[in-house]
Amino acid sequence: ALLESGTWRPVHQEDGFFSNAAAFSPDGRFLAVARVTSPVELLDPRTGARLGRLDHGGPSNLLVGLTWTPDSALLAAAYHDATVRLWDMREVRGRLRELGLDWDLPPLPPPGARRPISVRVVGAETLMDEAAEDTGNADGVASDSALSPTALAVRAFEHYSAGRWERAIEDLTRAHRLAPDDPTTLNSLAWVLVAGEPAARDPARALPLIERALELRPGQAELVNTLGVVYYRLDRYQDALDTLLRDPAISGAGVSAHDGYFIAMSLERLGQSAMARYFYHRAVEWSADQPPVDASARQELERFRAEAEMVLGLRAPGG
Repeated sequence: ALLESGTWRPVHQEDGFFSNAAAFSPDGRFLAVARVTSPVELLDPRTGARLGRLDHGGPSNLLVGLTWTPDSALLAAAYHDATVRLWDMREVRGRLRELGLDWDLPPLPPPGARRPISVRVVGAETLMDEAAEDTGNADGVASDSALSPTALAVRAFEHYSAGRWERAIEDLTRAHRLAPDDPTTLNSLAWVLVAGEPAARDPARALPLIERALELRPGQAELVNTLGVVYYRLDRYQDALDTLLRDPAISGAGVSAHDGYFIAMSLERLGQSAMARYFYHRAVEWSADQPPVDASARQELERFRAEAEMVLGLRAPGG
């Protein structure tokens, strides 16, 4: 909920919206929020209205913090993999202005002399050293006590990005053992159990994990999406369809590709081919309009698109 400072009067309330990072711009024009793995959303802090979305790499890239520069011109996001992404709001607004879509807000002040930005991610060296360190036992697998849950999650992300599905599952399983009620870990493990190649999938194991995550964070969009994909992998197509269509992200910004491809496949399995193709094309359009910056996220969507094309009969086997 957004509350008015001083009076604490509710300005905006949205059911099912969970943000793990939020930052007001110093000029008071924007509130940037992020739901762990969804695009960063820009809200009008006066009304809660959505102004736009900034892609930050897709469901595998775990965002942990947001901050603005003092002149409100740059928005920075920090990630679990010890990287930082910057958005230049002058450039964003300039492109919107070219399209006649700029927000009804005063222009940002012209840039002045700016010292080079110095970024230091506290603890990043230790975190990445932990994640890369092989302090394992005889079979080369690190013991649970050797790495923190965060370091395990970072290493799992690297394995997942490289297509090492089993290694990603192993690391996230150990992270879950160390932090059994962490919703992000529950969701990440459930996701890799259904999003990778067929040989690595285990939707029956993923189901109680994502159900527990949703008990802890009811209605969170990323978790709802994962539950829908788990249902699809379990051949529960109507449950998958019902779940994905109620994803809060759909009502907020249309059908994302992560929802759309699985909605399309569920509809096709249920014999609704015309609607299946409609949602397939919506997903393709979303991917074209908001191409993920992160290579792993692009590869993930390419896999889902190829799978949807097979199910819908738009691609020949092996094509």
